[in-house]
Amino acid sequence: MANRYAVIGQVFIVDGTATVAEAGRIATGGNTTLNITDPGGGGDFTIYMANGTSGTVTSGTSTVTGSPVTLSAGSNTITISGTGTATLNLTIGTAFNYSSVNSWSAASGGQCGASVPTSADNVYPDANSFTAASQVLTVDATSYCLDMDWTGATNNPTFAHNAVMAIYGNYTGIAAMSHTGVFVMACYATSGTVNWFFGTSLSCETGKGTGACILNLLDDCITPQRFYLRQGELVTNGHAITCGDFFPGSYTTARVLTASNSVITCTSYTYTGSNFTVAANTATINCSGNFAGGGVDYNGATVNLTGATSTVSGSNTYAELNLDPAQTQTITFTVGTIQTVGASNLSGSAGHIHTLRSSGTGDIRTWFIAKAGGGTIEADYIDLSHSTGSPASTWYYGPNSTNSGNNSGWLFQYLITLVAEMSLSASILKSWGRTLTISTGLTLAANILKSWGRTIATSASMTLAATVTKALDFTRATSSGLTLSPTFSKALDYTRTVTSGLSLAASILKSWGRTIVTSAGITLAATITRAAAFIKTLSTGLTAAVTIAKQTAYTRTTSTGITLAFYVRLIGRMIKVIAITSNYRTVKTINSMYRTVKTIQSLYRHVKSIVVGG
Repeated sequence: MANRYAVIGQVFIVDGTATVAEAGRIATGGNTTLNITDPGGGGDFTIYMANGTSGTVTSGTSTVTGSPVTLSAGSNTITISGTGTATLNLTIGTAFNYSSVNSWSAASGGQCGASVPTSADNVYPDANSFTAASQVLTVDATSYCLDMDWTGATNNPTFAHNAVMAIYGNYTGIAAMSHTGVFVMACYATSGTVNWFFGTSLSCETGKGTGACILNLLDDCITPQRFYLRQGELVTNGHAITCGDFFPGSYTTARVLTASNSVITCTSYTYTGSNFTVAANTATINCSGNFAGGGVDYNGATVNLTGATSTVSGSNTYAELNLDPAQTQTITFTVGTIQTVGASNLSGSAGHIHTLRSSGTGDIRTWFIAKAGGGTIEADYIDLSHSTGSPASTWYYGPNSTNSGNNSGWLFQYLITLVAEMSLSASILKSWGRTLTISTGLTLAANILKSWGRTIATSASMTLAATVTKALDFTRATSSGLTLSPTFSKALDYTRTVTSGLSLAASILKSWGRTIVTSAGITLAATITRAAAFIKTLSTGLTAAVTIAKQTAYTRTTSTGITLAFYVRLIGRMIKVIAITSNYRTVKTINSMYRTVKTIQSLYRHVKSIVVGG
């Protein structure tokens, strides 16, 4: 193992039989006066020209043989006669090749000509490597090193990737450098653990090449090209990877992605090989293109498909699979594959429909999606076809969605579930097909507005503290211990059931097709007004304290122990009073569609079983 130091844009003068006062490193372009001492009878010295530099040596008071001597890259022997001066004129270049011996020294700022680095040599582009701005070290052929460390390099150098750069150890970049070119700079360590610190954005393909080592990322990796994972283990340590294609690839060598809580953002994700494992993690993969998952359990990772179009292949398992509600998307699932999720947000939004379809053609086109861990998943603003969702009663799609056919296991309904000790403190606005379930200990503190197809179920100890307004097809059920304190307004086809211990403390307004059923111990404390087709049943122990007015087709039945304080009937009424004992000091008039109008004006001390009928 040896160390190699980049020496770019500089020369190094070494004394020979003649000596030069300026011997050593010269990194300044233009003219430099050399003060030469002739030992007598003439002598020589050597100028080592680093790769990319050019220049001449011209006689002064000391005579230079062949003056002016044109200098070339590498070693140049200068012959002189006489003590005196000569002029060195240098042009400092900007481009230097990795494969040239004249780009490398065995010491920092030393003479060039050391061997080109191998996989056993450490490479140091350091403080004596770059002598001017815009200098470029170019990987011009497949190149190697053990460790590469840019610490201390100055003048904002550029590392150009025109061929493969194979690094067999640690890599340390710096922020004050640039990368150009697209060829691979990758880790090829065969064993152990190596650490990579990028320091700045790359331009090239990078990642884990051949070699069964563990590659630790010490900072974020950003490149527009592929990030490879070809062999061994990649440990992200929570750092982000932003790349073109994230590429576990078609390889068969064992490889592991340990992504912890990192975010991997890629233009595509490609795994079509074997022996690839994702370790337990909470990583997020944001993929804007195709996701070839390869049938892997992503072991806690969330996958977000963020592009306008994506094809998902492989039967994959995710913590979550999500789409972007802010854009229109078409997601194609490979026929026959199953995506297993713990959670999922597939919904689009107004103006941004998500089309979920199969890659297949002909009769066999089904793709599958399954939820693990119980619960339900709702999606709206989707266009769904050829999908089978499981388990049963898990997958719901809402009223702004399109069923394009050949789906099963999906319910066209929007589901909202509220659980104990939660409060809804503001309005909930729903448009179509809602089911709202609330359980013990919940308080609905503000308006709930529904328009069509509602079911609300509440259980013991519930309080509905504000107005609930429904427009159509509303079913409301409450049970023991509930208090409905304000107004309930319904427009159409309303069924209201209340049971023992409930109080209706304010008006209930119904217009059409109502049924209200109450049982023992219930007090109706205010006016109940019905317009048509109303059926009212009161049972033992109830008191109707105010007027009940009906216009048509009204049937009123009361039973033992009920007091009817005042009734007005207009048309087609039947009143049946059983076993009522009372003192009547007022006049009761029953005026209805009967052949005979009967007027009872009397004082009854004991009235039993009076039936008035048609």
